[in-house]
Amino acid sequence: SGSYYVAGYYDDNHDLLDSDGDGKGRSSAFYGQRLRLNAVFQVAEGLKLVTRADIMERVWGGSRVHSTAGGRDPYSPGYTGGGNLDIDEERNISWERAYAQFAVPTGQLFVGYQQCLTWGTVFQDAASSAPRIKYVGIFGSWIVVALTEKGVEGDIGTATTDSDYDKYALALIYKWQGGQVGLLNFYLPARHVENADVWNNYLSPYFKATFGPLYLEGEASLWYGEADYDNPATEDVDREGWSFYLYGKYNLGPAYVGAQFAYVEGDDPSTTDDDEGGYPLNEDWDPCLILWNDNLHKWMGNLGATTTAGTSDSMTNAFLYQIFAGFSPMEKLTLHASVTYAVADEKPEGYDDDEYGTEFDITATYKIYDNLSYMVGFGYLVTGDYFKGRESDNNKIDDDYLVMNKLTLRF
Repeated sequence: SGSYYVAGYYDDNHDLLDSDGDGKGRSSAFYGQRLRLNAVFQVAEGLKLVTRADIMERVWGGSRVHSTAGGRDPYSPGYTGGGNLDIDEERNISWERAYAQFAVPTGQLFVGYQQCLTWGTVFQDAASSAPRIKYVGIFGSWIVVALTEKGVEGDIGTATTDSDYDKYALALIYKWQGGQVGLLNFYLPARHVENADVWNNYLSPYFKATFGPLYLEGEASLWYGEADYDNPATEDVDREGWSFYLYGKYNLGPAYVGAQFAYVEGDDPSTTDDDEGGYPLNEDWDPCLILWNDNLHKWMGNLGATTTAGTSDSMTNAFLYQIFAGFSPMEKLTLHASVTYAVADEKPEGYDDDEYGTEFDITATYKIYDNLSYMVGFGYLVTGDYFKGRESDNNKIDDDYLVMNKLTLRF
């Protein structure tokens, strides 16, 4: 099985610069594509080898762009967010998953490089691959998950011992007809950090439920930990952050209406011994076509990066409010529109404003075949003064709009 997509973009002003200021920001028109293959080798009843490869992920006529998300750990000290890009014309295949899956009494075992950074709803997800040993047990309506994951191998080829970064998780899920709830606890002791005692813990409950025509889901996350350094000249850091998300959709026959709200705590610039917020996930959750959209960021980089650090593919330090509606005038055609408003939770030091802006999006998706769909979209961002950064009197900003179309094949 797998998928293939080709997406064409015209991004008018990705740097959000005012044409009357320092010059119009760059406009770009390009196509990007990716072929993803999932190959499963059924060795025997209850035993399989599962693999996945991404092939020819690139801009047409340009270099291949490969996101190294699997090599970034969002809970490690020194992580600054954003994506590392490995641009390499020669590498056409990124083989990122290979694991054995086999049945054991009361459940399944998964051993090898497999999917990671996903849990509950799509919020706070950034699907990647990591080496894991995972057990999934099914006991009636209850599901139990236990795993260990290798973050960093620090013992091989070094003079140190016990300097690995091994992660441990336990999760419990309860399902019923029309819904489910779950709770995850991820313990992250970073023993690979030299001359320091570093640990983090990630706790996340979620729910999904359907009540007739109404669908609701939500997820919350609490991240806390410490970085205690041996050198007294280095200040110890307490780490803590909150996030939560609510989504609702009401079906009205061929139409629907809904809303979503998301919050990710920001880091208070007035405290140096506390690291609040710091949630770099959300790459899989694309609430808008421009703001915090992973597909656009993959090719274009941070939004508004000329005047500030910009915004990456993952929503951080923000409140997001969105209303949306959709309609299917015919069986194969779906129209969708949304209005989104976003502000920062904490203004970075020296910033005069916390408003990211207001975005208007509209898309139309047509199913050409059961496995082939074509989407066209238009997004317009009324840019907020947050993007003026620290020199708000000198930095002139302007709005951005995006026109795109995307052909997606699934097989």
